[in-house]
Amino acid sequence: TVPEGTSGWNEREVVDRADEIGNDFLRLEKYVNINFMGFHKILKKHDKNLPNNPCKVFYINRLNAQAWVRGDYSDIVVRLSNIYASVRQDHVAEENKDAAQSFARSTTKYWVKTEDVSKVKYAVLRHLPVFLQKTSTGESDSQFTNSVYLDNDQL
Repeated sequence: TVPEGTSGWNEREVVDRADEIGNDFLRLEKYVNINFMGFHKILKKHDKNLPNNPCKVFYINRLNAQAWVRGDYSDIVVRLSNIYASVRQDHVAEENKDAAQSFARSTTKYWVKTEDVSKVKYAVLRHLPVFLQKTSTGESDSQFTNSVYLDNDQL
């Protein structure tokens, strides 16, 4: 089954379009980050050269209030994950509360630079669904804390 609004498309076309959107998103995020850093440096130089008329704090606080600067791209990540999950024909497993929860756990942790978080999340969501955490403001893809659980030997 393919995502809504794509009737008549084959799975390859849907994946190609999702890949294109994901790559556009990564380029846009890089553009935003580079411009934010440039603007920050301009304001720093302004305040250094005109100490009686500082403006960096005011503008940086306003910029940080914007979701696109904070890096809150949860909605894009979740939508792309849903597209890939639909193409993979993932299904939600029923929770079995009676099953024994004992299993051998092996943990491997990786440190990812902040600027690479979206790249890593995108690479993972192409193959595994995003787990949504319930928060006080709704559901989120948990921004910077992510875990991948491989629950069988075939994964």
